[in-house]
Amino acid sequence: MDNILYEIWLNTIKGVGPCLVRNLLEAFACAQAIYQCQLIELMQVPNIGIRKAELIFYNKKLDTAKELAEYCMQHDILIISCLHPLYPPILHQYPKSPTLLYVRGNLQPLAYMESAAIVGARRCSEYGKEATTTLAHNLSRQNIAIISGMAKGIDSYAHTAAIKAAGYTVAVVGTGPEKCYPSEHQELMNAIIETGAVISQFPPLSEVPKQNFIKRNRLIAMLSNQIFIMEATRSSGSLYTAKCGFEYRKQVFALPGNIYDPLSEGSNNLIAQGAQIYLPILKAQEFISCTISSDPLVGKVIKLLTKAPLSIEDISSQLKLEYDQLQEILLTIELEDQIKCVGGLWGVPRV
Repeated sequence: MDNILYEIWLNTIKGVGPCLVRNLLEAFACAQAIYQCQLIELMQVPNIGIRKAELIFYNKKLDTAKELAEYCMQHDILIISCLHPLYPPILHQYPKSPTLLYVRGNLQPLAYMESAAIVGARRCSEYGKEATTTLAHNLSRQNIAIISGMAKGIDSYAHTAAIKAAGYTVAVVGTGPEKCYPSEHQELMNAIIETGAVISQFPPLSEVPKQNFIKRNRLIAMLSNQIFIMEATRSSGSLYTAKCGFEYRKQVFALPGNIYDPLSEGSNNLIAQGAQIYLPILKAQEFISCTISSDPLVGKVIKLLTKAPLSIEDISSQLKLEYDQLQEILLTIELEDQIKCVGGLWGVPRV
């Protein structure tokens, strides 16, 4: 508990950002040591300067930190610093990533799962909704964590589809972790906490300025291996997530839409700027789970079927497999929802 107090203290000093916090922790190993050090010791930290050193040295009040720590304990909110084993490993790549996270739920799966951000318009179309729910469902079944912002529209459909698929989903919010925004998503928030996690870089009971949501969108990009913009107007906040994705060299996909539809203007522009077009049939192979079987024949079957649907006779002929052996393989893969048979032809479902 003591060290948590000092971590909160350090991260709530106005004017002390994540880059400086990391430099300080590298120099002193823990927040308590920073609190107890002398001004001359602070001055030796790279790029700190006299003003920042004095700001830290003369700011020794722990009242706010104690109140926050107590509140978090009473409301089952975990406080995860960048030194904590539960801190998402992917965030260590970014010096400007938040050094303190407030978490409700289970953060541990993010340490070993691939993750995909699915974000977009709040007032989405049926087309956007269907594409989002299908994508989130299939990625969840392939053990890929779904990251989104719990906003109306695309975000909420992505979270809900992940939960229904018994997958793992993380809501990154622009408020404190105790606040449900929008308020009508309380039931969704509870469901996310039960099987996934709600993450905030903002302390409980803090104010919610507009720039919080810009920072939230940046954190979504940091946490994700791929970013999908499913529908976006030209002023959509999800475009900033995509911009950060480009900056962080993530895979950025955009769902193409009607060129005359304002709901697709932002996502279509992303494609013009270099985002990959999200065409489910072309991207199915990319997200195929490698966990379904260690049998190399399974991989060969799936690889073949991503090219085009085939009859069982054609598969048998091309892979030179016995009919009975192939039937058993196809059944195994079908039970994992990786392939399906329609009209006598076997193929990989659209993601």
